[in-house]
Parts: sequence; C-alpha cells; structure tokens
Amino acid sequence: MNPATCLRVLRNSAQCRLTAALTTVFLVGGTVLMGVAYLLVKARLPNKTAEIIVTPNSGDSRALTDSAKLTAAREAATHAVAEANANAVHQILVYGLWSLAALTVLAGALGWWMAGRALRPVHTMIAGQRRFAANASHELRTPLAVQRAAIQIGLEDPTPAELAEVREQLLTANIRTQKLIDGLLLLASSESGVHEREPVRLDLLVAAEVARYAEDADEAGVRLVTRTKPHAESPSPVLVLGDEVLLGHLVGNLMRNAIAYNQPGGTVEVDVGTDRTLRIENSGRPVPPGDVARLFEPFERGSRGEGSGLGLSIVRAITTAHGGRIRVRPGRQGGLAVSISLR
Repeated sequence: MNPATCLRVLRNSAQCRLTAALTTVFLVGGTVLMGVAYLLVKARLPNKTAEIIVTPNSGDSRALTDSAKLTAAREAATHAVAEANANAVHQILVYGLWSLAALTVLAGALGWWMAGRALRPVHTMIAGQRRFAANASHELRTPLAVQRAAIQIGLEDPTPAELAEVREQLLTANIRTQKLIDGLLLLASSESGVHEREPVRLDLLVAAEVARYAEDADEAGVRLVTRTKPHAESPSPVLVLGDEVLLGHLVGNLMRNAIAYNQPGGTVEVDVGTDRTLRIENSGRPVPPGDVARLFEPFERGSRGEGSGLGLSIVRAITTAHGGRIRVRPGRQGGLAVSISLR
C-alpha cells in the first residue's frame, strides 16, 4: 500500500470514527429525551372515568352506584379510556422512533461533513509534516552519501593530492550538513512562536544586516540600494515588538537570497517604512508568478538550485510568529519583490 493510499485510509478512518461518535451522542441523547417525553405523556393521560349519576323522572335523585347497569357502564368507559390511552401512547412511540431514526441519519450526514471540515487542517498538517520529513531525510542523506563515497574511494591507497581533494569534499559536505541542520533548527524554533517580545529598532537592524552583506554583494557584482539612512538618534525610529535574533535571521535570509539569486550588475533595493514595513527587491532572472508561492515551501529552490532551500521558509515562519504579513510578487527587473509588514 503506497503512502497516498495509507493517508487516505487514515483520513477516512478518523472521519468515520468521529462521525460515529457524534452520531452516537445524538442517538443516546435523543433516546433519553424521547423516553422522558414518553413517560411524562403516559403519566398525564387520564385513567379514571367520571362517576355516573341517574336522575329518575319523578325528580327524586338517586345514585345508581351499585346497579349492574352502572357497573357495566363504568367498565366500558374504563376500557375505552385505556384503549384510547394505549393508541395515543403507541402513536407517540411510533412517530417518535421514526423521527429519531430520520434525525439520526441527518445527524450522521451532518457529523460526516463537520468531521471532514474539522479534520481537513489536521490532514494538511500531517501531509506537510510527512513531506517535510521526507525532504529533510533526502537532504541529509545527500551530504552523508558524498562523505561516505569520498572516504571509501578517495582514501583507498591515496596520493597526497587525492588526500587534499578528499579533505575538501568532506569539508564541503560537512558545511552543507551543518547549514542544513542549523536551518532546520531555526525553522523549528520560528514555528514554535515568539515567547518573549521586546522593542526592536527595525531600521537599525536592517541597516546592520545590509552592512554585514555588503562584502558578499561586492563579490557578486551586486549593488545595494538603501532607501533609508537610519541612525541611533533618529527622530522617527521604526520600532517593532519581537525577538531581535529571529528578526535578524529574517532580514539576513532575505538579503542572502536577494544577492545569491541576482546577476552581475544587478541591484538589491532595501527600504524600511515608518509603517513598520520592510521591502526588499532584487533583480535577476524573471520568476513566473505561479512559482512565487512555491519558493516559500521547505527545500524549494530557485533556478540555480543553491542553498538548503529553507531560507524563504524561515522568513515566512518568523513573519507568522511575529503576527506579521508577507506579500511577494515578481520584481520589476526580474527576481522577487518581498514586502513584510510587522506589528
């Protein structure tokens, strides 16, 4: 049985169990209510006949309580009342059972629909976690396979030059593994939310990250264009509440992607608005609008296939953890235009 079939069986099974539980609760509740109503109606129905008084023509009233005719009349009346009561109770019971059966079927259908809606986010989350785990295991196996191959092949009666080459391969694979693990840990910590918030100067934070990546931009032949020139004594600081370390990773990942997926002679425009909105736009290869959302999924890479594929996923997770909103569109000169609004 393939994973898709297993997931479909699990989904249907969970939905069936939840539907059965909801329907059972409704059926038990309806049965109890119908039983109480049945007993109340039965107790309230009249079960005694009225006393019969006969007045003779002579005008002298006498009670005929001991006569045979009165006894027969009383028995007939009692029988008629009992039969009427039995018919009424029987009709109430029959109509109640049919109504309960119809409502139970309706409750089952409604429960199936409600269970499907309630479980849909769970199924999406489980599918996403499975896809993430599969991608993570694949990404981790790749550098480990490279290291194993380098050790098995390169270290079999090696020359000094081969030893140096194996060392470089092992070091590169080790660095890739370390970056991937660091990215996974950062992504996990971002998705867990921000537990302690403090005022952060977003304008100064962005300026520090831009300065940190200035050398990388020069090496790639990319020009950094900063729209704002903040300083510590600025009369209008841009303050946000959040985790300064996570926000630094957010800006750093955006800067790193904007430089890596650029082209010689290209630009990276950075702007921090007074409305606590960060805008970063880079030039580069055009990105189809249909691929923009996909790039924010874990282990998805651009056309060059560089990096771990976690950078933009981390950006989205940190933005969500801070209660912010992220908007992305293809850039005017290729690349991406990312706008992040924070609180």
